[in-house]
Amino acid sequence: MLRKKNTPKRGRLSISKHAEARHKIAGKVVCDALILGEDFDAWADAAAVLAVRLDVRERAALAWAALKSLPPEFAEMTAGAALEVPFDA
Repeated sequence: MLRKKNTPKRGRLSISKHAEARHKIAGKVVCDALILGEDFDAWADAAAVLAVRLDVRERAALAWAALKSLPPEFAEMTAGAALEVPFDA
């Protein structure tokens, strides 16, 4: 079936057109860090940008979602590393 130009796809809502610029920048930074993988500098840079672009509640929600997605032992190690807590504490 051919669609006319400039007609939206059925069943899809593009929420990004309603996003604030700061949210788009935060999303791009996270995407870039994911592409670079385990590059510590990329994630450190992402953390710095997120601190500027997102408020405390938004960053807390993002951290919560990421930690909840991990198995408990990895969530604990990740939170400890972010808080600079020794692993044997």
